[in-house]
Amino acid sequence: MKGIKLLIGASLLVPVFALGVVHAVEGQNSQSTPGSNDRQTAQVKEKESEDQQRKLTPSDLKSLDDRLQKRKGEFKIKVLAAEQTRIKQRCVGSQGNLRSLDGRIAGVETSRNKVYPGLVDRLTGVSTKLKDRGLDTAALDSEIAVLKTKIDVYKADLSAYKQAVSDVAAMDCATDPVAFKATLQTARTLQAKLKTSDKDVKAYVHNTIKPTLKVLRDQLEAKEKQQTEGNN
Repeated sequence: MKGIKLLIGASLLVPVFALGVVHAVEGQNSQSTPGSNDRQTAQVKEKESEDQQRKLTPSDLKSLDDRLQKRKGEFKIKVLAAEQTRIKQRCVGSQGNLRSLDGRIAGVETSRNKVYPGLVDRLTGVSTKLKDRGLDTAALDSEIAVLKTKIDVYKADLSAYKQAVSDVAAMDCATDPVAFKATLQTARTLQAKLKTSDKDVKAYVHNTIKPTLKVLRDQLEAKEKQQTEGNN
């Protein structure tokens, strides 16, 4: 009984994280042409970007280029010459922000990879204990299976978003501003999808699994009460 109550409380998962740097970067790239100080900063950032590029193996660069070309084809983005110039002048500085975001995503990934499997394990353990007490847990077992599927969707969305952000940070944005903008758009789309899948997991736990646990808890209480009365 106590274990079930603790599980219901633990099912209140960590809130959906907010990663809005992608939007900020797009806004930064659409601003006016930078002045001399901005150009000096961009030169420093450009060197950092070149150093980052050198860390990629030829195979990594080929895979990165394949993904960039695919995104340009998917979004069919047209970037006017003036906008391309602005992106070239500012995108290197933006990549520094995105490398920081990449680290935050990795932290979220580590956290979720602990929280979600742990939740499934606890639910499975509760189901086993309830079976041992003679309760029908078919509904709960079915819901656990659905939850696993939803978690798999979330993990795939997180992996795709992480890759897109990493690509934006690693690419030679000044050479291909169209690919830079297309990959930013990809990251923004995947970010929205990721938030949806994360909310879907949490909503399913609260709206479906939690009520099922309550029903089973009530059944267990009634059964124990009946057994107690029968022994008196």
